[in-house]
Amino acid sequence: MDIYLTLYDLGLIIVFILAVVGIIYFIITMKKVYELIGGVQRTLKTNEENINKTLSTLPEVMTQAKDIAASLQVGAREFETIAPVILHNVSDISSSLKEGADIVVHSVDVIGTGISETVDTVSETVNTVRESSDDAINLIKIIVEAVQYLVSRFSSR
Repeated sequence: MDIYLTLYDLGLIIVFILAVVGIIYFIITMKKVYELIGGVQRTLKTNEENINKTLSTLPEVMTQAKDIAASLQVGAREFETIAPVILHNVSDISSSLKEGADIVVHSVDVIGTGISETVDTVSETVNTVRESSDDAINLIKIIVEAVQYLVSRFSSR
């Protein structure tokens, strides 16, 4: 018994195998989709109350968002009119601060010079007083020695 297989028969077998594999793949995919839909349904049932609350407040939220956007537009227009004044004031303040800093630097220089001159004068005065006190001490020593000499001279007689 000989069985002959033609190319037509071979093609039909390959198409049949591909169709079976495709159907199996389709069934597996549909099972996963069904499980996914079941999970979504369980989640929706669990959170149904929260979803309804959210959906009921959505129009109010949108109205508030529109109000906020309108307020921002008004604020932006007001800022456009105020911004040049603010920039001018900031410029004036920074100029005043620079002038004040220059005055402080000059004052510190003057005070430093004055302190330096005062230290020099005090130093010279201290040196002069020291020299004068040294002279006065020497003079007192001379007088004491002279008095001792005279006392010793007259007391020995």
